Amino acid sequence: MVLQNDNIPGQTLSHLHVHVIPRSPDDGFILSDPGKIEVPFEVRAQQAAQLRKALSKR
Repeated sequence: MVLQNDNIPGQTLSHLHVHVIPRSPDDGFILSDPGKIEVPFEVRAQQAAQLRKALSKR
């Protein structure tokens, strides 16, 4: 499965971002509609900070 999201809220640099999602028959995967589920900027910023911290420990 290959996806591309355009016009992401808060995105300051247009870029291509690719997710490769391995799939198997009947895996139950459901892709949510990002147009319907928008995470507030403050929450995304907090998640980014947590990721940076976790990745910097490696």
